[in-house]
Amino acid sequence: MFSIKNTSENEHLVQINLNTLIIPKLTYKTLHYRLMYIKPNRVLKTTKDTKIPINKTKTIKYHCKLYTLSKSIYIIFYIFLAPTTRYLIKIYIDIIKYKPLSTNGYKYIIHLLDRYSNYQ
Repeated sequence: MFSIKNTSENEHLVQINLNTLIIPKLTYKTLHYRLMYIKPNRVLKTTKDTKIPINKTKTIKYHCKLYTLSKSIYIIFYIFLAPTTRYLIKIYIDIIKYKPLSTNGYKYIIHLLDRYSNYQ
């Protein structure tokens, strides 16, 4: 409870409903960016500690491309390979799991490289 001192009797006080002054709900995306792209479990812990309501299912489903790239342990680079004498003598195959799923629901990508033609 608060009181206002030094007001004259003819001055009117305005009563305000505090529910109208509350900031709209924070989303996981906003918190993720403001907390500098930290892990989802850290955002959930922070919101729990500060008693900020947030939707857990939307938090788990949210995918941030910048976060994924910054936390990637694989570095893709190109090595110039000497060509072989015939097709299909040396083939390099990589299977890469990625997130989020594609529009068809696939979660793996296959990368093939023929060393003779450098066809990918």
